[in-house]
Order: sequence, then structure tokens, then C-alpha cells
Amino acid sequence: MGLTLRPYQNDAVTFLYERDRAMILAPVGAGKTAITLSAMAEMKRDGHAKRWLVVAPKRVCTDVWPVEIKKWAPSLTMSVAIGTAAQRRAAFEARPGLVAEVLDVGNRRARAVAAETMGLVREAMGLTYYR
Repeated sequence: MGLTLRPYQNDAVTFLYERDRAMILAPVGAGKTAITLSAMAEMKRDGHAKRWLVVAPKRVCTDVWPVEIKKWAPSLTMSVAIGTAAQRRAAFEARPGLVAEVLDVGNRRARAVAAETMGLVREAMGLTYYR
């Protein structure tokens, strides 16, 4: 791999690895992508998981994860599900280790779906959201 995680990032990788469901909430620049990819690579290496679905904004799917996966998890393969329905289907059917699904929050309907999805995620994870 060549890159080294900081001690708090290693702690976060262990945190993710040891749980069936978890969430990393950290400020911009804290290394959430490196943490997540490192945990994914370890889980795949140890046979705990085969594939992941990452749902993220377009820029993250197309510009961030493809670069970061090479640095932190070169053993993983990745497809970006973007474009027409056929192109998205092809990304999933390629059976990569990771599929980055573009979440388009540019319109009101997409934002409503995203908010509903996050509500379901919070409920499934037993999280409470306070405003």
C-alpha cells in the first residue's frame, strides 16, 4: 500500500472492522475515505465481505474514490454507476468489489429521496438525529 494511516485513523478502521454496522462522522480532511477503504480492504482480505455499495455525490464517485482506491485499497476493483440505465446496470454486472452509485441531489425530488433514505439508514442503525 505504501501509505500509512494516522493512529486515530487506525482506530477508526478497527471500529468499522469490528462492527456489523457503523458510521464514521469526521470533519473534512480527517481521512474518512482512507479509513473506509482501508477497512474494506481488510474485510475483503479476511473474507468478511465481497462487495460494497457506496452512494455519494457525483464528484466523489467520479473524482475522489477512483483516485483514493488506488492509494488505500489497490486490491479492490471499482465501477461507477453513472449514465443511462444500461450503463448503470453494466457497472453492477461487472461484479467489482466496490460500486460507487451517484446520488444526484441537484433537484427537489432527489433531495427528498436522499432525506428519506438517510432516515431509513438512521432507523436501521438505531441512530437518533437531533436538530
